[in-house]
Amino acid sequence: MMLGQTIPCFDTYGFKTGFEPERPWLFQDFDLIQFEQVSEQEMDTLLLKFKSGLYEWQWEHAEFDMAEHNRMLEETASDLKQIRARQAEVQEKMMALEKESLAKWREEKAKGKVDEGTVDQLLTGESPVTTVRFHPYVPILMMSITDPAITVIEAPTASNVWKVQVSEGDEISAKQTVSILEAMKLEINVDVPDSVKTARVEKVLVKPGDVVKAGDRIALLRLSS
Repeated sequence: MMLGQTIPCFDTYGFKTGFEPERPWLFQDFDLIQFEQVSEQEMDTLLLKFKSGLYEWQWEHAEFDMAEHNRMLEETASDLKQIRARQAEVQEKMMALEKESLAKWREEKAKGKVDEGTVDQLLTGESPVTTVRFHPYVPILMMSITDPAITVIEAPTASNVWKVQVSEGDEISAKQTVSILEAMKLEINVDVPDSVKTARVEKVLVKPGDVVKAGDRIALLRLSS
């Protein structure tokens, strides 16, 4: 795969050289575009010129010869067929590698997943749910369970787990961040509620890269006596 950066070919207001307010795009039908390789430093300089409206495009006017174009297509037909065949072969290999990588990722994720049986042993029985706010706009849920010393920290919204700030066995206290989630490019701190003065991390149920839904368990805390 090849990646590159070019000078923009669209100017919203059409005031830069080569553009017009009625035609904020640059290229026309049948234009032949050629690229020149430059260093990163040169590219930065050219982009600054473009942003300031000082960049000047290089044009060479010519007539399009349809007959010549058709002859070129006929002459390069066999080469084009070979190129497309190689592209198809490479694409097939890339798809196979992607499937293999996805299968490996799922396998590793399954290995790292916390055993639900272990969690269920800690979370047996039914009890009321209490909502505690750790942020003016984002609630965090605490669930009282059979063992009153165990508290569940849950995800407040559907998001990605960006960071896990604690480890099993850590002693933590109120307002300490347990995990940092990411949703819509916003960071969401999942903190220990004010009502939990001191506790120990009994179980961490997520890891960076996991996707969670609202209400999914993030960690189990054992309240200090």
